[in-house]
Amino acid sequence: MKNKIKGKNQENTSYDDLFDLCIEKGLIEKTESGYYFKSKFFETLEIYEE
Repeated sequence: MKNKIKGKNQENTSYDDLFDLCIEKGLIEKTESGYYFKSKFFETLEIYEE
């Protein structure tokens, strides 16, 4: 079973879809060793903390 996220525009977005979108937008980079979360990713999260 996939976990679901409720967002402003998409009620049933899976974590996998969200992760893929972050990669596509350049917020996360896939490397041979794993994933690299860029500083812009964390800056984006700060917007939603409030």
